[in-house]
Amino acid sequence: MSARSSTFSFPPSSQPNPYLERISATPSTPTPDPSSTSLAACLFATSPKNIAIIKDNLQWTQIRKSYNVINKKGQPFLFFVLGSLVTNYLRDQGKFFQYALKMSVSKESSLALERILARCPEKGKTLPLVGNEFKLGVKYDRVFDTDERTKHNGAPTPYPYISDAREMDKGLIHPLDELPPIPADELGEGSSIAVAFTLANYTFHEGGISAKLEHIYVLHLMKEEPLLESPAKRRKISLQDSDDE
Repeated sequence: MSARSSTFSFPPSSQPNPYLERISATPSTPTPDPSSTSLAACLFATSPKNIAIIKDNLQWTQIRKSYNVINKKGQPFLFFVLGSLVTNYLRDQGKFFQYALKMSVSKESSLALERILARCPEKGKTLPLVGNEFKLGVKYDRVFDTDERTKHNGAPTPYPYISDAREMDKGLIHPLDELPPIPADELGEGSSIAVAFTLANYTFHEGGISAKLEHIYVLHLMKEEPLLESPAKRRKISLQDSDDE
């Protein structure tokens, strides 16, 4: 099967994800990110849902009290963005009961995001993009249902939707929902990732736009290292009293 004509499904890994629409890997432009050398990176870079090359005709639609970017079926439009992980807040839900990450994106992706965010009729003051840093997040209760949260019983629970897209580089092009999972605590700063997300505004406080995290695909993994690593030094100390010490 040709990699460029394959069809992939989003998402899943350790559990089913509600966004199971089909994602085509057919390129909408012939020019992927030049730094994307792996097959997996090229497939995401050339997806018509990649924010950097997406058609410039998306509109915000008001649904109840918020504005959303939606698809032709009236569902939230699912974007892809490629970049490098800056901060990982996915290891557990934390005291605010939410998951978040920050990633560094390309200039092309940043400019495309700026154009889409600027079109929102009520974008407020807080935006997910600052320079080339893009922040995404999702609330814990949007990831797990009531029964799952009851089973967790308040215990720290990692974000589950992280898949290993490096499997694509082996020449075996899997549907996205068949890619193996990667634990959130293995995802280190500097890892190359493709992230699926949706956009919506909110009106509380001063208002703003949030990028809702839907799924993470790992293109290159930088494993987390210990925060402190002692240098290999020794002091010459004797168990006995000595005038030399």
